[in-house]
Amino acid sequence: MSYGSNRPMRPRIYNYTVNSFQSQYQTPSRQSHSYPSQHHQPQYYQPSQAQLEEESTAVIPKPIVVPSLQEQDQIFLNVSNVYQQSQQFNYRGVLGVGKQGAGVRKRVEMGFQSGLKDEVSYSLNTIVEFSHTNPQLFNLKENPFVLFNLVKYLDCSVIEYLSDSTIKAENDNLNFSLDAAIALRNLSQIIDNAAIMSLDPRLKEILVKIMTNGDRISGNVIDDNREAIKELLRYTVDIVETISSYIAPAPIDDPLFISLIGFLQKTNDRYLIISLLRSLSRLMVRSVSNKPSAADNISSKLLDQITSYLLLSTTSLTAIHDLGYDELILATLDFLYQYSLPGGSRISKLIESDQRSLLLKTVLLNLLTYNLTNIQTEYKDRLRGKKFLKLIKRIKPPVPISPPFLKGNLYNEIYKLDEPQRATTWMRCCYQSVENGEVTQISLWKSYESQFTTIVNPSFEQPLKKLLPAVDFIKNVCNAFPHSSAKVINLPDGSRKFIIKGIQPRQLPVSIEVGNKESAEKTSTGDGDDAGNVTDEEDAEEEDNLKGDSISAQQKFFKILNYGANNNIKLNEINSSSALLLNCLAKDEAGCELLKGYKSEILDKVLMVPPLFNHVFDSLDYLDY
Repeated sequence: MSYGSNRPMRPRIYNYTVNSFQSQYQTPSRQSHSYPSQHHQPQYYQPSQAQLEEESTAVIPKPIVVPSLQEQDQIFLNVSNVYQQSQQFNYRGVLGVGKQGAGVRKRVEMGFQSGLKDEVSYSLNTIVEFSHTNPQLFNLKENPFVLFNLVKYLDCSVIEYLSDSTIKAENDNLNFSLDAAIALRNLSQIIDNAAIMSLDPRLKEILVKIMTNGDRISGNVIDDNREAIKELLRYTVDIVETISSYIAPAPIDDPLFISLIGFLQKTNDRYLIISLLRSLSRLMVRSVSNKPSAADNISSKLLDQITSYLLLSTTSLTAIHDLGYDELILATLDFLYQYSLPGGSRISKLIESDQRSLLLKTVLLNLLTYNLTNIQTEYKDRLRGKKFLKLIKRIKPPVPISPPFLKGNLYNEIYKLDEPQRATTWMRCCYQSVENGEVTQISLWKSYESQFTTIVNPSFEQPLKKLLPAVDFIKNVCNAFPHSSAKVINLPDGSRKFIIKGIQPRQLPVSIEVGNKESAEKTSTGDGDDAGNVTDEEDAEEEDNLKGDSISAQQKFFKILNYGANNNIKLNEINSSSALLLNCLAKDEAGCELLKGYKSEILDKVLMVPPLFNHVFDSLDYLDY
């Protein structure tokens, strides 16, 4: 199989038949006429014998084997490898070869100049892309055509029906306006670009025109362009926020400031509210009280609305962080500070409402330590629902009726002793010396008799020993407890009661060593502090349980608070902004009267958070207790 040169070629397939061979000798057309009968057949051209002989001597091509698809792919790959190893083709004399062509900026500029819809769309999309990835490429100072065309296509005839502008929009494509808005929004994040944009009066006029469309998204009117205009409004508010710092202070009749106020009163979108408050705050910078300012257009109703945002700080911290209210609280504090900064009539207007004055002097102080979770105080655990000092309730247990019954090793040790040592040891282990205690002589003897007349441990092989006689047992009490004495009490009915004064049964038995030691000491007061060392493990466990039932009052040791731990606390922006507003109010006569009596609370905040002192120092000089 030959493919000529190195270029791959697909083989031809010949499929000759008799009919196809004969068809080339047929007449190109027939005479159209009707035949009288079916026996009349059309006449065809018949080749001569010489022509047939000439055709028989011609070379007839033979069919070839067509390779499979896998074989054809392999052939193509082999030929391609040959081309890859050869030198590149050099095109000469072709227009544009070796020329880079127009750059991106020139192509974008020419696309705007053409006015063609596709070219304009390309230019806008290119600027949007580079304004995000490489905004310096379309710097407005070096490329003035960018701002001119973006402002041109930002204005759209769709939003003109609510505007009183005398300049009609050339653009009727709302998508072009969205592209121009997001491009301007991205470019305005650079300081140089924002400063240049703030000098364009046409841009500010279009921004005001778009801001008036807040009515279209705040009402219930169904509009096909509702979502697109809502997106356009967000971009517009972002642009106003960035350029507002360069057009401050706004005059009293500033249309941009008035449009922002009107839009703020109608929207309930948190993102838009935050951006609008920031824009209004920046437009009030460097305003003075003795000159008319755009802040004079703020109504008392709007002040109530803005001040109410501070109440979000009283919500639980978890909910605030989840919903992102910190930025709204901070934007509100910045607005109130810029509004109150000139003092005078503005502060008087701010606190003339009882609702606003009460809210400011209560919430503002709490914002000084807002969201400072790492403060160390004595009452931190108590505020979290935990007890600061854990006291065990003081309970004096009742005197047992009978002494504890011995068992185990202690019983075996005492049983092996001879009388009267056994009786003495038993009394010291089962009774204690108490100043006001008393037991009857008969109950004392019966308890001793019942303890040793029966075998407690069946495995104990020693025989029962003879007990000490009752008379000798009672006389032996004074030997066991030197501070005790046998007495006879005459009862009102004429009978007599024989008692032992100065002892009482123990709650739990003690070891022989402890009993002997305590009997030689001074008589206790009977507060139940006799639960001492015992030998049996079961008795020790019972003693621990009894101590856990609060026999005596106890107090757990706690670590003294290190007050210097709060010196390294870092204040957040809300804390510092609250301090600025507090100082601004305290310097004014009306504000000082509002905060009268709150100096002690401010000092408590400072003691809790020492870094706060530098921020509220000015207000402490003006306020009284």
